[in-house]
Amino acid sequence: MKLFIKSVLQFIPFSIAVYLILVCFWGSFVPPAFYKNLHTKSLSKEFTENRLFEAKQTANVDILFLGNSRSYRGFDPRIFETNGFSTFNLGTSNQSLLQTELLVKRYVSRIKPVIVIFAVSPAQFMSDGIESSLDLVANERPGVDLIQLAVQQNQISIYNSLIFGMFNNSVSNPTGDFKRLKGNQYVSGGYVHLKLKNQESKSVEKISFQFNSTQLNAFKKTVELLKKQNIRLILVQTPASDVYNKSISGQKSFDDEMKKCGEYINFNRKIELSDDLHFYDSQHLNQQGVRLFNRKLIEILLSGKIEG
Repeated sequence: MKLFIKSVLQFIPFSIAVYLILVCFWGSFVPPAFYKNLHTKSLSKEFTENRLFEAKQTANVDILFLGNSRSYRGFDPRIFETNGFSTFNLGTSNQSLLQTELLVKRYVSRIKPVIVIFAVSPAQFMSDGIESSLDLVANERPGVDLIQLAVQQNQISIYNSLIFGMFNNSVSNPTGDFKRLKGNQYVSGGYVHLKLKNQESKSVEKISFQFNSTQLNAFKKTVELLKKQNIRLILVQTPASDVYNKSISGQKSFDDEMKKCGEYINFNRKIELSDDLHFYDSQHLNQQGVRLFNRKLIEILLSGKIEG
């Protein structure tokens, strides 16, 4: 029996080493079409690598934007710059509150914003956060916090992507070269400009909103982190299409919770937009909509009157 246990204990390190080598080999040489439980930089289509590379070179901005694609596709730094605001957008693909907390811990003390504008929406607080973690571990430098996040979510795809991300990021250096992908253009400052005018409104699945306690706790920790650094926090629900907003039940409970946490603006009540003219899908503004929304936000910021 002792011999058997000894053999098993000796086999475990060997098995782990083989597994690590296989994951690194698979991500390096096997075509992405055969990836099932692995996400790599080559599969990231939302410019996360560019954004995080630029974030490491950024400091002392007036406004830092946080959130998911409604953030990095909703706040155009060029519009803010023409109105005297320096900005950076730290939004990432499908970012949930778990990833926001991690990124705030990593970058806010470096970027040193005066104001943080946090794009919040009901979907973030219902998310499992897996898609965002896959994107983050593939593109961000390794660290104990990323390992803790992977363990917390406990998904084989995240473990695999973390292993390969640590290997890939150790043997290759990001260049920060800006990319264009299928009409999407990365704009310095973290923004993604989509060259698409509009789409017809489509039906959206009904959503019964409820807070995910894990996401809500991460959100509250992020709010406290920012308050401790004396950073002004403004929570913003970016405009969504009318058909999308009508699909959500429980919006009032979401608004009430946001108001408890600080200054909050629901722009679905602040600006009139057309589903057919100002959106390219149910949750994302096209460039025409972005201009109208950003100008309204800047007007509010300059007035100093933040009312939900």
